[in-house]
Amino acid sequence: MNKQFIAIIFPLFIIVGLLGYLKSSESTSPKDPCKLPRTYQLGDIDKRFDINRQKLSNVLTSVEDIWENSLNHEILRYDPDGEIKIHLVYSDQQELIDAEQRASKQIATKRAQSNEAEKKYKRIRDEFDQKHNELQKIINRHKELIEVYNKKGKQFTEDSKLTEEEKKELKKRQQQIEQVESERDSLLEAVQELQRRVNNQSDRVNQIIDQENRLIEQYNQQFSGKRKFDQGHYIRNKDGERINIYQFSSKNELKVVLAHEFGHALGLNHGDNPESIMYHLMNKQNWEDPTLTEEELMEFRSRCL
Repeated sequence: MNKQFIAIIFPLFIIVGLLGYLKSSESTSPKDPCKLPRTYQLGDIDKRFDINRQKLSNVLTSVEDIWENSLNHEILRYDPDGEIKIHLVYSDQQELIDAEQRASKQIATKRAQSNEAEKKYKRIRDEFDQKHNELQKIINRHKELIEVYNKKGKQFTEDSKLTEEEKKELKKRQQQIEQVESERDSLLEAVQELQRRVNNQSDRVNQIIDQENRLIEQYNQQFSGKRKFDQGHYIRNKDGERINIYQFSSKNELKVVLAHEFGHALGLNHGDNPESIMYHLMNKQNWEDPTLTEEELMEFRSRCL
């Protein structure tokens, strides 16, 4: 009944978050990054991403807040004909992230099943233990009654012929024995049925745990490798400006990646602070409530405000 212990590798999207590079390509800055607000428009969204244009627009509004709340200035603005096109380009890496998330959900589902099966096993086993103890008490009681009955019967027959009172007493003790035997037999059937259920549930628990361990083993074999790859690019060339997003595991991660790439569009380079949005790795940034660090604010103000 001991569940096999397997250390699950961190989900791939966390590995991506820790190791994924965030950098621009083809250009490090726009021609005039301080011509504010920088305008953007929605480009292509690969249908394989679990996000629509409205949801992406909501994320981009949050990205605007990241840049504007601390600077108290309009930095970014949506415009149907905006300068920067935002594209979500489905990549091999995103396909891998989606596969990892599906595998993680399978493991989580199987683990929930095993936990529920173990709880049911414990309930049945507790009931079995209770009935088994009751049965043992009945067996002991039956043994005591038999011993007394035999002792009294032997005493009566050795002393003299049984009187009516002695006959009544033996009859009463015999009835007690028969009643206890009936209770014993009934409890014995209940205990045997519970034993069968305990064994079946034990097999069920072990079966689910085996399935869970196989899923974990498959997960580790497929997703344990550490991979480095770019999550997004800010690109400026003769065709204009665009931000390509290649993969993300959550809306919070997408928000941070977009905020980073917009930083390049605003003329900022990578910073040295691991907590900065403009740090070259997604490492210690606050994904839940990302904000600009003092270094980023100072650099942007010195450039544009």
